[in-house]
Amino acid sequence: MRYVHVDPDNEIVGNIIILGYFGPLFVNFFVNLIVILLFILRRVWASGVPRWLLITNFVFFIVQIVLFYQFNHPIQ
Repeated sequence: MRYVHVDPDNEIVGNIIILGYFGPLFVNFFVNLIVILLFILRRVWASGVPRWLLITNFVFFIVQIVLFYQFNHPIQ
């Protein structure tokens, strides 16, 4: 997007930017919510998802929250 000339009224570019900014945060939130529900129901290990993948997904979610907060509330 940075290297291609785009008209300023292009709605597709705005939608791509918004989806890239908020989309991964919401998707990762819902995935972690489902994992927490499976953990409460004691079916998380029966789902067949490897433990390393669950832990890595949770760590990336924490990093996403920290970066999202840091970019929206810069230190002054």
